Amino acid sequence: MNDQVGEITGVNSAGATFTTTQNVGDARYAGLEAAVELGLLGMINGGTESPYGRFYKDDVKVGLIGNLVDDSFADANNTPSHFIPAYTVWDLTAEVKFLNGRLGVFAGIKNLFDEDFYAEIRDEGIVPAYRRNCYGGLSVKF
Repeated sequence: MNDQVGEITGVNSAGATFTTTQNVGDARYAGLEAAVELGLLGMINGGTESPYGRFYKDDVKVGLIGNLVDDSFADANNTPSHFIPAYTVWDLTAEVKFLNGRLGVFAGIKNLFDEDFYAEIRDEGIVPAYRRNCYGGLSVKF
């Protein structure tokens, strides 16, 4: 994108700080979104590995989600103190359904590898993200 508009902070000849809105230059935005699905449970010969129980592959879901973010600055001036380093965050989720899908148990781990990164950039500053955290629960369909 060309002609990015932003706020520039400066100091005038009297030593007073001022802010002006102007063209701050060019910006490059790039991204990729991809999804991969692999039916690992479909490769299991049902009954031979688990002779004492029935296993239904459609009742188990496991997901691994990655979010990869490149370096950036939190302000239009590209101030070194507002530099945000690149980070990659992985989340793991799992769900098992019972009783023909009417009852489910789910759990997940967000920020699986406990990465330090910034969750939000505000005018007041940079807000750090949560460290590794877990959640879980039950789902019931009536």
